[in-house]
Parts: sequence; structure tokens; C-alpha cells
Amino acid sequence: MRPRPKTKQKSKNAVPSLDYVSMNKLTLHAGIVDPKGQYEHRKLHPIRMKVIDHATHPTPHSARRHLPSDTDPTFTYGKPTRPSSPVSKLMSDHYQREYDEAMKMREEEHARALAAMTHRPRTRKDQMVPLQHPKPKHLTIYERDAKDLFKMPRFRDVPARVDHQNPLCT
Repeated sequence: MRPRPKTKQKSKNAVPSLDYVSMNKLTLHAGIVDPKGQYEHRKLHPIRMKVIDHATHPTPHSARRHLPSDTDPTFTYGKPTRPSSPVSKLMSDHYQREYDEAMKMREEEHARALAAMTHRPRTRKDQMVPLQHPKPKHLTIYERDAKDLFKMPRFRDVPARVDHQNPLCT
């Protein structure tokens, strides 16, 4: 039989708290519905909470739930911890070398796949080289439209009061 868990002993002088639920039910049965009447009725008829002494009234075993830690004292609750990384592999760059090898293998597979895709007999059409047009230069917002930069449509027609090219002009 398992030893009983130790519970804190209640003080002999401790007064249990008031049971407001039971007192409110009594006031309703008495027909009192106003707050002042309820207050007076509670003063005259106080009901205290029932205190159960666990030492004299133990909980029945059938009412208590069975937990895994009851039978196995080494049982723990929660998410298991992840195993730690070996320090020797961390210090010797084992994982870096493993990653580099994996990347080399991936590049070789990619090169083999490209070679398999482009390997076909050449025809006269393949020998013609199309003209390559120069790519258009990507312009920034300021280069595209310097005057209307950060200007709301309602203020586009309003002339500037300060000339940014001539700092002396006001």
C-alpha cells in the first residue's frame, strides 16, 4: 500500500470562511431580494463552509483517478527532452563537412540532369544565333520621375516656394 501524501494540518482555531452560495439561497427562500435585506439576513444567519479533515475522512480509492506516476515512481510528465548534440562533432566541423558533401552531391546531380536534358543531335536551326538585345537599365524612382517624387496628386499643380538648385533663392 502506498503511503498517504502529507497534508498540512489545519489550525484548531481556524474559522472556515462563509458559504455565500448557501446564504444567498436561504435569502431567496425567505423572499428577500433587496441588497440591504440580504446583508441583514446574512448577518443573522451565517453559514460556514464545511471543512473536511483528510486524515479522518480519506478519499475513497475508487473516486480517485489512477495516474501513471502512482505505479511507476520514475514516470515523468511532459515533452521529452531532445538528445544533446555531440560536442566532439561540433568542435571538429563534422556537420560543416557533411553539409559540403551534400551540396557537392546535389550540384553533381544537377549538372548530370542538365547534361541529359541538353544532349540531343544538333540541327541547322541550332547553329543560328539569335540577336541579343541589351537589357534595359533598371531606373530608380528618382531617376524615372524626379519632379513628382513624394507629391500627392492634389499638390502636383502647386508651384514650389523654394528652389532646391539655388539655396539663396527664397
